[in-house]
Amino acid sequence: MEECDQETNSWRFTHRGPFSVLRGGKKIGNTKVMKNVANTSVVEWGGRLLCLWEGGDPYEIDIQSGTLDTVGRFDLMIDGTDDDERPLVVSGGTTGGFWDVAAGLLKPILQAGVFKMPPKRLLSHYKIDPRLDRLLTVSCNAEDMLLPRSSFTFYEFDSNFKLIQKQEFNIPEHLMIHDWAFTDTHYVLFGNRIKLDVTGSMLALCGVSPMISALSINPNKATSPIYLLPRFPPHDHDHDHHRDWRVPIEAPSQMWVLHVGNAFEQIDLQGNLELQIQAATCSYRWFNFHKMFGYDWKSGKLDPSFMNASDGDEDLLPHLVKQVSIKLKADGNYEKCSVEALNQWSRPSDFPAINPTFSGSKNSYIYAATCSSCRPSLPHFPFDTVAKLDFSNSSVSTWSVGVRRFIGEPIFVPKGINEEEEDDGYIIVIEIGKSDALIARLEVPKHLNFPLGFHGFWAADDH
Repeated sequence: MEECDQETNSWRFTHRGPFSVLRGGKKIGNTKVMKNVANTSVVEWGGRLLCLWEGGDPYEIDIQSGTLDTVGRFDLMIDGTDDDERPLVVSGGTTGGFWDVAAGLLKPILQAGVFKMPPKRLLSHYKIDPRLDRLLTVSCNAEDMLLPRSSFTFYEFDSNFKLIQKQEFNIPEHLMIHDWAFTDTHYVLFGNRIKLDVTGSMLALCGVSPMISALSINPNKATSPIYLLPRFPPHDHDHDHHRDWRVPIEAPSQMWVLHVGNAFEQIDLQGNLELQIQAATCSYRWFNFHKMFGYDWKSGKLDPSFMNASDGDEDLLPHLVKQVSIKLKADGNYEKCSVEALNQWSRPSDFPAINPTFSGSKNSYIYAATCSSCRPSLPHFPFDTVAKLDFSNSSVSTWSVGVRRFIGEPIFVPKGINEEEEDDGYIIVIEIGKSDALIARLEVPKHLNFPLGFHGFWAADDH
């Protein structure tokens, strides 16, 4: 609305996105950095259709009239019910000290000053707990982007968008979280370590480079921190049986976690707890803020060859390489963390998906976008194949779309006839085909585009 002149119906771009700079208009000194593109994820919940992104509030789209018109911003980090009805729980962490003072100085500059950033930014990835029928979301503080600490606030809404609970966790590490997981008793955060790029941040604040230039990868440790945050506050008499969530589990390999497929927990007869998390990860050496998806903001060109790798470096690429298993003793103390490949599947893969009715529960199948490796010049990306991993017999089966075609993220659509049949449903992707595998093809008009790497959601008509 700000970029459109209503009288002349002409456009002039004045806002930058986090990964881009302006090609026209005022570049130097342009501090309008938080353009809400609402383009990363979508969910229907409580009679509302929300489009999410990584930098602030989602936008609501009108589904009641069927027009899909934009309703406006939806404050998911505040809305839900009246303040006096909200069960607010604040789980501490580090408070006081130099970084709290620094945060206090940054807040008015970023929020009320020229940058006008929202106090909190909602992550685009949400979770749905089918057992409790809840929508789970998480937000970060705006100032955490520039400080070596991370504040995460988790929200749980019932089916009517009433806020059931809200918890805040302050972690003394500089982390970037894109996707996360939950189990019956925990929120699970994989800590992708980052650090402040002082030169890049100055250029970004002046409008010369994208805001993402303020950050860089921090591969200073060979392990990966995993934070197990208590989903429900312990009772007073339970404190002796809960580990300190401020201390991360250090997974015995360096992983940059891209997307999580599922997580669940199991308790044995002795009360020992095991958590298993299935995720797609890549190497810190491959992940690059300045060439996300192969887009080079300096040249303005998209080169997907960046997403591939030379012979011998395939292990750097995104893989469904990991099933992370964490074991805690009955008294809550940490026992062991192991990392292993899922069904020994070694091809580059991402966007793991499961039957959503099994989210948070033990699953037997996972589906993902992967590659056939049949293209000599672009063997690993863009993805052109769907892989189905069957844990019951450690098998992998695939569908491929064929030559010079590719796919986005798979979405599992349950048939809904028998909810106990995990594999009873359909896989929806953009372009998929194999003999006798294709059920239906929807031809989309040319002027509509489906971007690679962005997330969809299937809403049944009985919602």
